[in-house]
Amino acid sequence: MYMSATEIFEKSRVINDPAVFLEGFLPESLAGRETLMQEIQTCLAPGIGQNRSRNFCRRDKSANLWVWGPVGSGKTVVAKSILRKLTRETHAKGCYVNCWEHDSLYSVLDCLVTELRILGAEQQDTAFKLERLRRAVSDGSFIAVLDEIDRPEPKDREAIIHGLLTLERVGLVCISDSEDAYFALDERIKSRLNPKIVPFQPYSDREILEILISRAEKGLVPGSWTRPALERIAHLAKGDARIAILTLHNAAEAAELESAAKVTPGYVEKGWNHAKDVKKNWLLRNLTADHRLLYRMILRRREILSGELWEFYQDHCAATGKDPIALRTFSDYVNDLGRARLIEITRARVRGKVRLLRALK
Repeated sequence: MYMSATEIFEKSRVINDPAVFLEGFLPESLAGRETLMQEIQTCLAPGIGQNRSRNFCRRDKSANLWVWGPVGSGKTVVAKSILRKLTRETHAKGCYVNCWEHDSLYSVLDCLVTELRILGAEQQDTAFKLERLRRAVSDGSFIAVLDEIDRPEPKDREAIIHGLLTLERVGLVCISDSEDAYFALDERIKSRLNPKIVPFQPYSDREILEILISRAEKGLVPGSWTRPALERIAHLAKGDARIAILTLHNAAEAAELESAAKVTPGYVEKGWNHAKDVKKNWLLRNLTADHRLLYRMILRRREILSGELWEFYQDHCAATGKDPIALRTFSDYVNDLGRARLIEITRARVRGKVRLLRALK
């Protein structure tokens, strides 16, 4: 029997609204992050200025914050949600900047003046753009969210923070994967920033499940998903909401491609395998060349002692004419790979502070 293109589409449809699964999608409620969101709002509240809501009262300057936690723990979505709330309920100005894309003071300022639509700020000069920004925000409070602030080089990171702190009544929300980038700041910058440290822990399986149910209800066709399938995704994600949502989206797409009516466990496994590869590639792409080199060396051996890895790395640099990183930086980079869950770090059963490094699948 002949079926029209429309009938085929309707028969195989599982995804109702693809936008719900995009990284930039902001839900109205944030499962498992309500307390942290309120904590950050309270820190920002004093300097919000003339406002329309009792939730934000004018008193003084907003506090600066250093928000840190593993990938997928909700840092970015919370910060963006707070900016949205400020825009809706107050007269404060706020902007989000991804410091992986904008890794210098000039680039950050160019992003800010563009977002705020500041006229006459086209001149390609850092001091000029900073002065234009100063004028534009001088009559009220300004909140700048600096996501992935740990990605710029240390000197650039300090220049970004110092430059923005010269603005009056500015509140900085610095987001990173760890506290290391904060503690590595110059003492004068650190003292001036003086942030409240807000750690984000990985989501629990229950919180991930709640997030997935909300996305499924909004983005999938009714009856095309089951709670056990979502529970399986929540367990696999190990606290990473980003990977959980990506897995659900991939599973739904796989079901559609095979004209299936439901997201079954088989499609969950397919979605999970693809999401794992995407996450690994994303993590490696966001690390430095030396991070990636060390990871490839560990991957090649499957497991290796930290001392042996340091020797192999030095030999490679000598053979290729590459300037090696310092031993302390090497140790920090190994820790970065561990935090990203690309490798497992355990204490080796030998004398001394030797660690066994094992590549994770």
